[in-house]
Amino acid sequence: MTTVTHQEGCKTSGCDRGTEGFTGLCRKHYERQRRINVAKNPPRVCELLDCERTHEALGLCARHYKSRWIQGERTRPCSEEGCESQYYSGKLCRKHYVLYKNAGKSSCDGPECSRAIDTLGLCRYHQRQKNVLKQPLTAIPVKSPRKRRRGIAQTVWRKDKDGYVQGSVLTVSGGCRQISQHRYVMEQYLGRELRGKENVHHLNGVRDDNRLENLELWSTSQPPGQRVSDKTSWALEWLREYSPENLL
Repeated sequence: MTTVTHQEGCKTSGCDRGTEGFTGLCRKHYERQRRINVAKNPPRVCELLDCERTHEALGLCARHYKSRWIQGERTRPCSEEGCESQYYSGKLCRKHYVLYKNAGKSSCDGPECSRAIDTLGLCRYHQRQKNVLKQPLTAIPVKSPRKRRRGIAQTVWRKDKDGYVQGSVLTVSGGCRQISQHRYVMEQYLGRELRGKENVHHLNGVRDDNRLENLELWSTSQPPGQRVSDKTSWALEWLREYSPENLL
């Protein structure tokens, strides 16, 4: 910053230096006078014990003010009778401060609006509508409930890079799962989800031809060993699962 130096001499007797600013003193005598004034009127310090830092606000230095008031360690209670909430502003908690600023009103002045007031008698929605969008106040629109997708008719199917048709369908629990269309068609026909060792084969080899008459259920299950007992138990399990009518 440029210092303005005047041609008139310093008003201190015996000093012919030019004055700086509008003090009527040269820089040397100005600094001397400032130190004398500071000694006579020492600056206010922090009110906390063992702290000698310069006062910043509310009787505290900058460090203690930040730790106590900015970071949430507020100790002053609301001045409203019977309220034990923490101080927010104007000797009041946030709830009573908003009521005070809005003349005791607790609900928004917008049409058909019962939301809590944010400031100036309006909720946040109507504040934005008035001050940001510059529109006349209107009632808050009611959002229609989101429609849930149900069944294959409302599922969006897309062909992947391998030629299979993929999509998302609802599960029994209400969630969604990714599935190939030919597997989904077979599950709808069987009335159950496919098991781990089951897959669906396209008879004509066209991967996106998912007509039921073009699909065939295959299984990769096989007995765990070559013992007769292993084969017998596996065969019985297979009949119980796929052809129970053939069991005696």
